[in-house]
Amino acid sequence: MPAIAEIFETMEYGPAPEAPDPALAWLDARGRELKLFINGEWVAPQSGQYIETISPATNKPLARVAA
Repeated sequence: MPAIAEIFETMEYGPAPEAPDPALAWLDARGRELKLFINGEWVAPQSGQYIETISPATNKPLARVAA
């Protein structure tokens, strides 16, 4: 891994941290439906209700999150 000073000298960067690909892959691996994470386990909400979230970048559905 290069030192910060080396990065500034060469101005070589990796992928932009705001690139959505890693986050979208994580959501896809979970079926874009997130349960509650309790005691190290994903647990469905007792109400069975989910809230659909919308991506502000695309204005399209992003994932369903336990209510």
